[in-house]
Order: sequence, then C-alpha cells, then structure tokens
Amino acid sequence: MGIDNHALEEFIKTDREVFRAQATDALRLFTPDDRELAASLQTEHTSTDDILRAWAEQIEPIHQDLEQKRSDTRFKNSLIKALGFGDGDADRALDYLIDERKQSLLDEVLGNLYPSHDGEVPFQRHNAQNLLAGSDTDINDFFSRYIDFSQAIDASEKHHVLLCDPHSSWLERQRTALQINKERQRTSQDEDTRLEEIEHQLEKIAHDPESLVGQIVAKEWNFITILDLRSKYQKHVDGLSKDDLKNPNKRLKLFERVTQSFRDREAEKLTKSHGTQSLKALRKINEDVYDLLLEIFDLDATKRNRLLLDIQRHTRLSQERDLILLIQRNREQFLS
Repeated sequence: MGIDNHALEEFIKTDREVFRAQATDALRLFTPDDRELAASLQTEHTSTDDILRAWAEQIEPIHQDLEQKRSDTRFKNSLIKALGFGDGDADRALDYLIDERKQSLLDEVLGNLYPSHDGEVPFQRHNAQNLLAGSDTDINDFFSRYIDFSQAIDASEKHHVLLCDPHSSWLERQRTALQINKERQRTSQDEDTRLEEIEHQLEKIAHDPESLVGQIVAKEWNFITILDLRSKYQKHVDGLSKDDLKNPNKRLKLFERVTQSFRDREAEKLTKSHGTQSLKALRKINEDVYDLLLEIFDLDATKRNRLLLDIQRHTRLSQERDLILLIQRNREQFLS
C-alpha cells in the first residue's frame, strides 16, 4: 500500500472496496509466523516500529557502505599494500572486518533498544538479533510486509472498514463476510437516502423565485466565470467618477464591454444546441443571455450576498452528489 495518510483517506473514501481488497491482501502476505515474530520483538519500552526505524536509519545505511567496501578495489589494494596480504588473504580479511563491523553495530543498536536488567538480557533481544542477522533483502521484505499490514489494520480501524483476515479461522471468516455484506447494504441505503435529500435541496434552490441560481444552472454557466465577470465589472464601476457613476449609460457600456466575449460565446453555444438559423430566434437567445447577466449585475449588495450563498450551497451539494455517485460507480465496477 505505502501511501501518505491524506491520499489514503481519499482513496478509502472513493474506492472503499479496492482498499478492502488490497488491505486483505496485505493481511494474507503477513503470515502467522510473521506476526508471531513481530510480536516477539516487543517489550514494555520497545516496539516493532522501533526495530524498523533502527534498521532503516542506523543499520542498513552502514551495511550499504560496508558492502561497497567489499567490492572496492582501491580499498582492497590498500590492505594488500599496508599488511602485505596476498589477493586471497585480502579478500578473507576484508570479509572478516566487514562481518565484525556489522556484528558490533548490531550489538550496539540492540544494546540501546534492549538494555540488560541485573545482568539479564531480554529474550526479545535474541529474537531481534536473529531477524537482523539475516540478509538485507530478507529483512527489507519482512519490514515491507509489516508496514503494509500495520497500515491496513490502522486505516481499516480508523475508517471503519471491515476486513476478513485470510489467516483467521473458517468460522471467523464466514462471520466477517456476512458483516461485510450487511455493511455494503447499509452503506448503499444511506447513500441513496442522502442522494434523495441532495436532489430535493438542489431542486428547492433551482426553483426558488428569489434566487437566480436556477436560471444560471439551466444555462449551464460556470459559477466562477459569472462571479469573475461581476467582480471585473464592479472594479470598473468603482473607478468611475462621481458624475459618471450617476450615469446609467456609462455603467451599461461598462457591462457590455466586460461581458461581450462571454455573451458572444454563450449565444453561439446556445445557437448550435438549438440548431436554429432563424434571426428572430437568434435575437431571442442573445436577449436571454443579456437579460440574465443584467439581472445578476444589477443586484444590490444584499441580494448579491444572497446569490453568493446560494451558489456556495449549490456547489457544495453538487460536489457531494458527484462524490457519492463516484463511490457507488467504483463499488459497482469492482464488485461486478
């Protein structure tokens, strides 16, 4: 799995069943023997995560440096020159020195993680010793499986996703499978109920005679574009002199200049969608675009704030609806 918390949270939200499948696979790969080993490393003061960090931060980097020395011809030749070794003796001496350094490093790290008490070494230290004395590849494979397993367990608990552990008993797997099916049914019902609520609220906003949101939505205008046009228009108005500000013709010319390209674009789009060549129909389309924009731009401060609130509410509800539909679509595709 191996993704950051925010990305994982979004992944679970939109692809819950894919997460469940991947998390179940992580549980399958971390075998009962792996889990027993991980548990055998823990004491009151030392966790398996502490061993993982010690390996990744203190031991493995030095191992890599030492393995580079093993194949470093210049270093080998320095031993031959300094100590008078033959080629074979130099290889054996180099292997011995590297192995001794690895062992002393391991003893030092484990000594800090598992300090002796009254001369007694905790048995967990021997378990850690056996694990970390293996090959680097085997150690990394174990910790990779451990990380995926831990992340799957933590995320499933945090986000209330039931998992069926492939290594649990047959009876437990059957019980969990039934619970998962019930969870899916309940989730689907909750989503459908919420979708009905959202559609009702969107309809209410769209048909509110005191709001222009319904007309904007009907024309499939982008809210941000409209608000941006309104903002540009207001900036130009704010720059007018007091005399010009009192002149509606000045303000109308500003409106026409600011909205010209938008009006042309929308009129052309609507003309194509209606498939008409009638000049009368074209004029009516242009007038509808013009009049709605005028109505929006003419709103006083109170009504303008009301429009903004309606737009925010409509956008929020639409995004929630689209997310639920995406979740349902992803679930259906995965389970089909």
